[in-house]
Amino acid sequence: MLITHDLNLATYMADRIIVMYAGEIVEDAKIKSIKDSHHPYTYQLFKVLPDINKKKGDFILIKGEVPDLRIMLNRCYFYERCFKAKKRCGQQHPEMRKNVRCFYPM
Repeated sequence: MLITHDLNLATYMADRIIVMYAGEIVEDAKIKSIKDSHHPYTYQLFKVLPDINKKKGDFILIKGEVPDLRIMLNRCYFYERCFKAKKRCGQQHPEMRKNVRCFYPM
């Protein structure tokens, strides 16, 4: 088992990757590249990976803030930061389905 924030290292070292957001599993799959991602958070993690070929200062961030985990809400915890979020995401907490916790997977 390897616990890391380095997605490049994880894809190199592991056959199976479990991605967590706000203390819960959002994706559990064989992920080797952005095309294998199904949860919007996993997809965005690939997008923010630093690239040594980019100009200095070209650093991409995931918009928004991590939710206050002291407050349990009946919604997707990634809702306010997700580019695929729809009304349902803000009104109901998604369950894991086909190894991804998302109403609108990639």
